[in-house]
Amino acid sequence: MSADPLHYKSITEISGLIRRGEAKPSEITETILSRIAKLDGQFHGYVHVLAERAMAQAKQHDAEIARGIWRGPLHGVPIGLKDLCYTSFAPTAGGTTIHARFVPSFNATIVDRLELAGAVTLGKLKMTEGAYTSHHPAVEAPLNPWNVNYWVGSSSSGSGVATSAGLCYGSIGSDTGGSIRFPSATCGLTGIKPTWGRVSRHGIFPLADSLDHVGPMCRSAADAAAMLGVIAGADANDPTALRAPVPNYLAGIGEAAAATSKSRDAVRGRLRVNVDPLFSRMVLSPKLSEFLLQNPGMELRIETRDRIADLVSDGFDLAVRFGEPAPSALIARRVLDARVLTVASPIYLERHGRPRDPRELASRDHQCIHAIDAATGRPFDWEFWRGGEVVPVVVNGRLTVTDSGTKLGACLAGFGIAQVIDLGIDDHLRSGALIELFPDWPDERFPLYVYYASRNHVPAKVRRFIDFITDTLAAKPRSPRKSAGLRKVS
Repeated sequence: MSADPLHYKSITEISGLIRRGEAKPSEITETILSRIAKLDGQFHGYVHVLAERAMAQAKQHDAEIARGIWRGPLHGVPIGLKDLCYTSFAPTAGGTTIHARFVPSFNATIVDRLELAGAVTLGKLKMTEGAYTSHHPAVEAPLNPWNVNYWVGSSSSGSGVATSAGLCYGSIGSDTGGSIRFPSATCGLTGIKPTWGRVSRHGIFPLADSLDHVGPMCRSAADAAAMLGVIAGADANDPTALRAPVPNYLAGIGEAAAATSKSRDAVRGRLRVNVDPLFSRMVLSPKLSEFLLQNPGMELRIETRDRIADLVSDGFDLAVRFGEPAPSALIARRVLDARVLTVASPIYLERHGRPRDPRELASRDHQCIHAIDAATGRPFDWEFWRGGEVVPVVVNGRLTVTDSGTKLGACLAGFGIAQVIDLGIDDHLRSGALIELFPDWPDERFPLYVYYASRNHVPAKVRRFIDFITDTLAAKPRSPRKSAGLRKVS
């Protein structure tokens, strides 16, 4: 098998790509479906491929994620189901021919839980007849992708083959006498046979009710933990299902790694951060779960404030603020130079006309929305920058606001012209809800700084959060920045 950088990525890696907007569920699903079409005729992992339904699911997840909805580490990730999981949208034969056309009226509990968590169901995976020792003679048995002459295990053979061959990112298997463990071992996977009752068996084709277990088969322990965390838990439809709380298995993996690691990557502790409300809403909030997932040994407290606090006396570890720093003993590190845009809505421009030069904003024909600088308590001055030229303009306006959300809302409603930071408004600009008025005056920037106490040794948890912010900003395509640097505020 040749390693493919996409097909063989872990669930956690794929989830990270999706979460950061570097890949869409529909793109990933289409790629895996193409791979199935190319290779499954050779390895015979699938009994049913549900391409049309899978693409519809993936596109739905595209839209959800674009709206800021995040269901967890399986959101948008393509998986496969062993063909003993009841599905109302596809036959469930349990490896038999007599039930080849049986379509249940309901889904197995674990199927509903996986799809509620955002997983994309690629199809149903082959298994031995009745979950016993061998495949029905009429079925093309799955072949081991490492070597077709090697044993593939039983009975979750299709799950082992598809996951190992990069035809899904994880799969469901079942185990009565080794049917998760055998194919996981032969196909080079991590499979988990959970404690009996930990995972509901409602809607699972039975072999031996007192011995059947259902669990994940994946390419890493972390991936198996992510899937188990979704499917485990009490179920009113299965009286044998355990009622005990379900641990955060994925976080537990990270905690164990951190506890045993002797490297600087094992970061622990509580971090308290003072964050600018705009930055928190537009950039930081969607990424916080990712940070906590990457750093299971850390606790995070985010407080949004309009002005920088006394970090030391107020108990903050660091602050994230817009604007040039005031004299202080703090260390200030510039992490972003956001463009300042002057924008208006089509409604406003229809009523007042479009200004062609910034100086026209001094006219009483135009209404501008003033914003209060929290550091000074006074409205921000309006300036326009181009090629070293700076033009200040005294603008007119009857509305003054203290927060960016109100300013943006008033601008969208057509009340007036506003100056905004080029952060989180791409959709408004692309849709035409906002129009940039002076793109030929592009040079004004509004800097973002992180602040922390002046110490010879910066705690690892502070460094980790600063690195996370800078990595997050670097992942977003932006206009060229001024050079960022580190300087002491004197």
